[in-house]
Order: sequence, then C-alpha cells, then structure tokens
Amino acid sequence: MKTLVNNKFVKYLIISLIFILLVYYPVFQFLDFIPLYKWDESRLAINAFEMHRNGNWIVTYFEGNPDMWSTKPPLMIWIQVFFIKLLGVNDLAIRLPSALAAFSVCLLLFLGAIKYLKSHILGFIWVLLLLTSNAFIGHHISRTGDYDTLLVLMSFCYVFSWYFFIERNNIKFIYLTFLFLTLAVLTKGVAGLFFTPTLFIWMLLNNKTLSVLKNKNIFIGFAGFLSIVLGYYFLRESYNPGFLKAVYVNELGGRFSGNIEGHHEGFWFFFDQLKEKRLTNWFTIIPFGLLIGWFHVDGRIRAISKYTSLAIIQYLLIISISQTKLEWYDAPLFPLIAITNGFGVFFVYEILKNTKIFNDYLKFNFIPLVFLYFIFQLPYREVHAKTFKPNRDVREDGLYDICYFMKDAAQGKRNIDNFCICYNGYQSQNIFYLDWLKEKNINIEKREIEQIKENDLIFVNQKDVIGQIDRLFENMVVDSLRTVKVIKIGKMKY
Repeated sequence: MKTLVNNKFVKYLIISLIFILLVYYPVFQFLDFIPLYKWDESRLAINAFEMHRNGNWIVTYFEGNPDMWSTKPPLMIWIQVFFIKLLGVNDLAIRLPSALAAFSVCLLLFLGAIKYLKSHILGFIWVLLLLTSNAFIGHHISRTGDYDTLLVLMSFCYVFSWYFFIERNNIKFIYLTFLFLTLAVLTKGVAGLFFTPTLFIWMLLNNKTLSVLKNKNIFIGFAGFLSIVLGYYFLRESYNPGFLKAVYVNELGGRFSGNIEGHHEGFWFFFDQLKEKRLTNWFTIIPFGLLIGWFHVDGRIRAISKYTSLAIIQYLLIISISQTKLEWYDAPLFPLIAITNGFGVFFVYEILKNTKIFNDYLKFNFIPLVFLYFIFQLPYREVHAKTFKPNRDVREDGLYDICYFMKDAAQGKRNIDNFCICYNGYQSQNIFYLDWLKEKNINIEKREIEQIKENDLIFVNQKDVIGQIDRLFENMVVDSLRTVKVIKIGKMKY
C-alpha cells in the first residue's frame, strides 16, 4: 500500500513539473526583457504608479489628472499596484498580473481535464493548444500589462461556473458565477458581460428556466453583482464628476455603436484574423474538433463541446457587430477554441493508444506520444523562440530605444541624474520610465525645445527634435545608445 501511494505521488509530481515547465517558458521567461508598449500597457502602468504614489484607489490618474481616456474599472491596476509595492516600480510588476492570469487559465484547463474528464493527457493537449495559438502568447494578452488576460481568466471562470451550476444544481456555482462576473466587469467594464447571453441560452436549452427563476440564490448573487459594480461606478462619479459620461462615450455609445480612433473594420474582421494571423496553427482543425465533440460517446464531452461552441459563436457575433474592432478583442475565445480543438486531437491520441496492432507488437505503445510530439513540437518551439530574449519589431524605428536607455539608468547601469529628456507627441512609454527614475530619486526633467538652455544634457531620439536642436544650438553628442543621443547643449546660434 505504501509503495502504491509513493508511486502515485511520484507520478503526480512528474506530471506537475512537466506542466509547470511547459507553461513557464512561453508565459514567464524574459517577461521584463523589453520595455512597455506605447498606448494601453504603459498608460495602465502610469495609472498604477500614480495610484501607488497618491493612495487614491478609486480614481485612476494620468500625469496628475483623473484619467478620462482609459475608463475601465481598476481591478487590473489594483493588482499591479500590489506588485509594485511587493517588487518595486519596474516592468515585471506591471506584467506579472497578466502572466499569472495566463498561468491560471492554463491551470484551470489542466485541472478541469483531470478532475472532470479524468485525463491528464487531455489537460496537456488543451494547455499546449492554448499556448501555441499564435496570439495568446504575445502583444496585448499574456505577456503585457493590459486588461485582456485578466478578462480571459474571469470570463472563463464565470462561463464554466454557470455550466457546472446548470449541470449539478449546486448553489456554490451560482455564487462563483456572480463573483467572477463581477470581477470580469471590474476588469474591463462592459466587455466583462459579453458572454452573458450564453448563460441564458444554455439555461433555456437545458429547460432550467423555471428552476433557476425559483432559486433565491440567483437573485442574491445578482443583487451582490449590481451592488458592487454600480457601487464602484457611482463612487467614482462622486469623486470624479463626468466619469459616467466618459464611460458611455468610450465603451457604449462610442466604442460599441460607433467608431473610436479609426479602428473600423468589416463584420468578418475577427474571423479573418483568426484564420490568417492569430490562430493559424490550429484554425483548420476546428471543424474536426467540433465534429468529434458534438458526437462523442461521452455525454460530458458532448455537453462541453456544445456549450463552448455556443459561447464562441455568441461572443464572436457580439465583437463582430461592434463598430470599433481591435484584434485583441478576441482574447477570451482562445481557451474555448483550445477546448474544442482538444477533443479532436485527443480522439486521434485515443485511437492510436487503443490500436490493437501497436499494443500487440510493442511492449510500450509510444506511438500516441510520438503523435503529440509531432504536432506540437514545431508550434511550441516557435512560441519559445518568440519569448526567448524577444526584440521589438524593427519597423518601430527606434520608438522604444529611449526606454531602454532610461531602463538601464533605473537599474544602475548608467548615470543620468540631472539630465533632461526632450520629445514631441504622446509618449506614454517614456512617462512610465521617468516615473520609475523618480521613484529611484534620479532627477530627470522633461524639457520642451523652447525651455532648453546652455549646458543642459539632453537625451533624445526623435530625428525632428535632434534637427531642431542642431538648428538652434551649438551642441556635442557625448553618449549614445541605439538611436538615442545624449547632447551637451552649447550657446544659441542666433
């Protein structure tokens, strides 16, 4: 008996280590190697830094003023502030919440396969399909400090909490559904509600409408959801008048029914993106996965396959009819597509495992494992290569070079105390690194061209700004890094 327990422990230890290693490399390795992205990621980072400094947990700030451009609730920012306080102001504190959310989604897929369908192999298949689905590991999702991976996690949790409530009629799943629905809305506002039609449709398809409406816990959970969500929005409005109007413009009247910032695409945009760019490794096997899942002999697999199909179609329809379209809006679909495709891959694995000819002639039937290695090794190597010491896209023409320069200074690799920075236009990625330097008590001033004076040490990388300095001042380049130049300002030329 003791030997049996020890063998079981060793088996689960090995399985756990394999899972951790498979997820670690795509999700966590070199997570803070490249600077924060311009726009959303660095703007959230500035919100988190200012919340860390000013202690206002209700209103998010950008450069000292309430942020009315990014009007999402602050759950993601709260978590980033927690990691700033734990790890200090740096890129890792900003990105770790997303990476941990991605890890959690993988863990839920893995444990779900083991606990519900009694197969760790299916768990590995689901996880590998998710990790190698092109877009899940990359910009704006699992490796950047944006809202989307946390939204993926919370949406996934409330969608499947409801599934298990309908299946088992267990009250705890009602409260889990409303808990994660609340957290989804507190992550990304109205986008957190995008899967809710699936919950209603699945209830109707399973003839559970009357029993659900008679369950008082549904109303308690819904009341709790409304109290927390509306409570936050009205509290923010009381501290920051005009916030609700900004939410309407950014998320409802503007983003959904209108076009924001020129991000207008056709109805088939997301479908085409999945096919041509974001799911290229696995897009073609979706029909096979659907076929196997819908007609599988195991009733649990049939039910899950139909439920995930409904959720995928319903969510895709909502984001497709929205007038504002950005490619990462499809992020919550990836775990569901991994489940769908996983049934197809697992079906082939099971056939190879149970094929009589292999079992009769081989002491150990390694053919199913060879099959899995064959289909996953190249996509996994690609995602590993993408995350091993990643580089910025060369087409960005030095946009982030000045961030590398300031990051080196924040990490003590160069001394730029009492230097000045000069740049034109919106540069949120630069502002975060200036904030990081301030936290380190390194004095850096932002100067406009007309504020520059003799003997200033200016670091700059925009060609137009360098040209203006050349025209106005005698100057000398005293240091450089990539496109960044450190310029000692001399006398004015005229």
